[in-house]
Amino acid sequence: MTAPEIPQFLQPGLDDLDATYLPRLFRTGVLTPLYERPGVLDRDAGHLRVTQRGAGANLSVDVAAGRAAIRGTKVAGQGTYLCVSTAVENRTVTAPASGARTYRIVARVRDKADTTAASSPDTASDWSIESSFAAGSNPPPEPDSAITLATFTLTSSTTSVTTAMINDVRPRAGSGTAALTGTWGQTGINSTFYGADDPTRPLTWMKTPDGFVTLGGWMRRKGSSTTPIRNEFYTWDGTRGWGKGAAVLPPEIRPVGGVRDTVTITSNGDMHVVLFPSGVMSWRFQYDTTLVAGTQANQTWFAFDGITYRASDRF
Repeated sequence: MTAPEIPQFLQPGLDDLDATYLPRLFRTGVLTPLYERPGVLDRDAGHLRVTQRGAGANLSVDVAAGRAAIRGTKVAGQGTYLCVSTAVENRTVTAPASGARTYRIVARVRDKADTTAASSPDTASDWSIESSFAAGSNPPPEPDSAITLATFTLTSSTTSVTTAMINDVRPRAGSGTAALTGTWGQTGINSTFYGADDPTRPLTWMKTPDGFVTLGGWMRRKGSSTTPIRNEFYTWDGTRGWGKGAAVLPPEIRPVGGVRDTVTITSNGDMHVVLFPSGVMSWRFQYDTTLVAGTQANQTWFAFDGITYRASDRF
């Protein structure tokens, strides 16, 4: 620690000085670890969901009552705030005179006492449901110390906002450690068969606190071989083929036992993958995938998105 601070819930003994607890200590010491992933606490129950106006659709939206854990991001170490709404709130929007206008509806915290060092400090201490818009089909940036509840786009002909128009993007608040993310192969969109890797587009992974891993990323198979590849497993161990030197899965995401999965490709059927506890990968194509020499006309794109399995441990 950089300076002595009072432990949470420490009660002073007889003849000790009174213990003074700042709200920030509770936010950073209790609420932030409890809600490592900020968001809506009761999302499945419809809390803080944005819908069309209950009294009849018009140019406004209703935001349901509910609770949210919102991380303060104005200054470092601001912590997490627990916010409660007890009634439906209505927010008015306006259609553009021409073109399109995209709204972002957020739940936002302001903390005048704890953001005095910010370049644009808060001028009040509260939380509120707010709306902002930007011209075009993309919403404006999310403000500091906020979570996005919904987005929707209006045009000059829009006369009312209906629930079908609203993108419900409420994040789900989560207890415990946030998901871990990383890269597992210096390959990517421009990767080549027996060719140079592209470190600017690495394949990715995400591991949840429950120990489940999801792989992601796109690759392209191309090269000079004219031999069809089918029903034969090839080893992807970092010594040959895609991901040379970096294809072995890191220890924290190696699977329990062998894992067989499929990856959809754009032609020639599926590519089947087996992941081993050692981190080595094997793969085969179900159908012929012939590479045309020189022109490389039979390039095959495929994705790892969606491969999910249980890792050897939790974190």
